[in-house]
Amino acid sequence: MKQGPAIKARSLRHDFDRLLSDLRVNIHPLALLSDETVWHPYCDVYETKQDLVVKLELAGVNPAEISVSLRGRHLVIRGLRRDVGLGDDQRIYHTMEINQGAFERVVVVPETAAGSRAVSSYRDGILDIRLAKTAKGPVDVPIE
Repeated sequence: MKQGPAIKARSLRHDFDRLLSDLRVNIHPLALLSDETVWHPYCDVYETKQDLVVKLELAGVNPAEISVSLRGRHLVIRGLRRDVGLGDDQRIYHTMEINQGAFERVVVVPETAAGSRAVSSYRDGILDIRLAKTAKGPVDVPIE
């Protein structure tokens, strides 16, 4: 049975996630952390008739800690997920899979995305950014 590109991509992502998980088991979690560690949240990008939609999975992030900017064709989402401990400062991790600290995600958007008509919302840990599409593209110029 022939697999389509979406199935192959999903399988490749699963294999890569498994590889990273195996690395986490064999390396002490604190060895992966540094002051400059930046993680990259999962992201979906798709188009509707009216908008380019960018969704990021940011569970546990305070919306006040998120910034979104459009620089040319680069949509830049940055923020911080703080560890909200309950006074348990003396932790010994057995598994550490929830990313904390600074994050960044840069999405290259098509020229048809109009940053001047952008809206965003944050609900249930999902950041939803919508950039209206403009009618840019090839234009036929009549000869008079």
